Amino acid sequence: MPFSSETCVKLSDGNWTQVSNIKQGDKLWAEEESTVLQVICINGHQEVIDVSKNVILTPEQLVFIQDEWVFADEYSFEIDYTNCVYNFILDKNHIITVGTPEYELESCTIGYCQDDYEDVIMKVLLEVGINNE
Repeated sequence: MPFSSETCVKLSDGNWTQVSNIKQGDKLWAEEESTVLQVICINGHQEVIDVSKNVILTPEQLVFIQDEWVFADEYSFEIDYTNCVYNFILDKNHIITVGTPEYELESCTIGYCQDDYEDVIMKVLLEVGINNE
């Protein structure tokens, strides 16, 4: 469920930045302030969908649109490709805000954890065979 590097994410201070600028320790806007424990980068030819300006997601990414959770490919069919997508493990919550100040969407991250997050991260990385930054 990753995000394209061009997708913008809302920080806890209300500012916006591209997903590719997020690093461990950054604070994201979520149901409550959430700290990025791990940035996960998946390299390689990835299919993405342009949901709207600054919201470019993989087809299986969950987004909250019109009062329901849907997969990105249920909302948009314009397919493109990118070489790198990102996701995050947060200290709490797993729903972040992506888009622009004019067009905000809630979307899920790969997850969150409070205890022994290093073990959780390694399990995720091994199961899906991805690189972490």
